[in-house]
Amino acid sequence: MHFDNQFIPASTTVRVLNENGDVVSGGGTPSSDDRTLTAPLKALSPGQYFVKWRATSQDGDHTMGAYSFTVKGAH
Repeated sequence: MHFDNQFIPASTTVRVLNENGDVVSGGGTPSSDDRTLTAPLKALSPGQYFVKWRATSQDGDHTMGAYSFTVKGAH
């Protein structure tokens, strides 16, 4: 995920969950400029997944959000 402002890595998280609520991502790794957070994923089977994130910017503002995506099988 990319943020417009620098975030505080210790209080910024991202998780990817499958339809059953199981976490399928590793811990987020911040970029050197603290604007991008990268989370490695396990191999994903077809289905719907949910990304949940929360961040604290360097100026102390808190924000959070979620979105979903779908992995389709091979055709």
